[in-house]
Amino acid sequence: MGIGWTVPPAQLFDDVKNELLDGYKDKAIELYNQIIANSPVAEINGGRYRGNHIMTAGGVDYSYSDNKQIRRYTRSFYTHKDFVPITIQNNLPYAYRLEHGWSKQAANGIYAISAQEIFG
Repeated sequence: MGIGWTVPPAQLFDDVKNELLDGYKDKAIELYNQIIANSPVAEINGGRYRGNHIMTAGGVDYSYSDNKQIRRYTRSFYTHKDFVPITIQNNLPYAYRLEHGWSKQAANGIYAISAQEIFG
């Protein structure tokens, strides 16, 4: 008697792919939230840096605003059915300096520390 498949191989592949993709997105969201949590908030602008992190999937967004509300993920993040590069960035002119220790609240940066906290 031969070995039979209880689940067709194509369906098994799709199930595994979807499970991995969900884990990939979950880690991206976890990292995004950690970056926001680690972001310094200056008295002078009350959270402009924290409010300008953006996460995109399959592309890059170079915008920034004066908004102090925390941005949500772009719609494209949820709609991708395949593995695509996920980008988390902050495009404010002073974001690079903050990542390199220009803030007493985040003397060791924000993105690098957040990645270490999430991925070890």
